[in-house]
Amino acid sequence: MTPRDAEARRTDRLIGRRLRDERLVAGMASSEFAERLGIDAETLRRHEAGELRLEPPSLVQAASVLGIPLSFFCYGLGDGPAPSDEGGASPRWHSLPRPPAVLQWPEFARAASLIEVWRDARGVLTDDVLPELAVAHLLGRCFLLRRLPRASRSVFEFCAPGVRFLTPCESLVMVGRDFSELPDRDYGTWVAEAYEAAVDGEGPSVQSIRAEVRTSGAAIVRARYDRVQLPWRARGDRFVMGLSIARETSIVR
Repeated sequence: MTPRDAEARRTDRLIGRRLRDERLVAGMASSEFAERLGIDAETLRRHEAGELRLEPPSLVQAASVLGIPLSFFCYGLGDGPAPSDEGGASPRWHSLPRPPAVLQWPEFARAASLIEVWRDARGVLTDDVLPELAVAHLLGRCFLLRRLPRASRSVFEFCAPGVRFLTPCESLVMVGRDFSELPDRDYGTWVAEAYEAAVDGEGPSVQSIRAEVRTSGAAIVRARYDRVQLPWRARGDRFVMGLSIARETSIVR
């Protein structure tokens, strides 16, 4: 096998893995995905395993079916995110990490103001950060958590009032509590792990997520969203801010 052939096979495997990851984030069964692509289940399996190359027209069709930009298949093929299995702890949710470079893409334009504020402040949380985010119309989708001194968990300093699985009153009540006290405690415990990892980070982290979240009113919110997380520091404390960029949301009762 020539070096060029080896590189092509490696690329086929990475794109195949990306195809599977994006399907899982979309919450789509392999049988449904194969049918919508006009292929059989075995052909899809070979595509996702990297055994059979997915040609450009088929990639365009797959992106359309999944409702994602074509660029999601193509970033950082040499050093893309880790395999998604570690994010698949429950059939109710799935997380796909993305490299911070995607924040420069138009699909993440809503996060640009947040990233600019963070860079200008050099990660130091001051009293004027939240007002700046309010001016940028970002506070409705932001969470801010503070790591408790000598503790391994973080609690809400600010809880976004614009998320679908919390009422405005519940958002206020969450201040001083942690994610595990959300109405859907299983989901909260899962999300808390991502925030605890991000609070110790040095820069932005990005994930694309599919989740089913139970509300206190017994409804289920089905959502696809991108989450941008940023570490902050102030007066010896460590913070993490998360911004949710909704892609698709529905409520099932």
